[in-house]
Amino acid sequence: MRRFATRLATLAGGLAICGAANAGPTSDALSKCMVAKSTPQDRVALVQWYFAALSVNASVKPYTTFTPDQRVAVTKHAVDIMQRLIITDCRQEALTALHQDGMVAVQSSFEALGRQAAGELTSDPAVVKQMSSAITYADPAKWATFLQAATK
Repeated sequence: MRRFATRLATLAGGLAICGAANAGPTSDALSKCMVAKSTPQDRVALVQWYFAALSVNASVKPYTTFTPDQRVAVTKHAVDIMQRLIITDCRQEALTALHQDGMVAVQSSFEALGRQAAGELTSDPAVVKQMSSAITYADPAKWATFLQAATK
């Protein structure tokens, strides 16, 4: 059971931002159910968990302020959400998809949920403004030369 839980967490977090898994119609139905049954608060909580997990990486850690207790809290909350979505809210879709597609069903469903959550967060005006500010550091001449080459 612990091995399954570890695999589920890995699929849910690590693969949620990767390319789409090769899944069939039953996995698509599970994805749609998970997106539909999750609340905006659920999706924020899952992003918080993912962010907290990434924050232990040595390359990112200096830029974060998560405490171990905060990581535990967001992890527990995320697990509650994942369990509710798979085991309760989308139970039939999950059972059918797992039977048809195996664990790729869970992977593709969390990818869809991750895309939905990321889309919601990146549409926040403050996030849009921050991400758009990157253009101020770009070299216009390099981009002009590149784009000119693209039109030839």
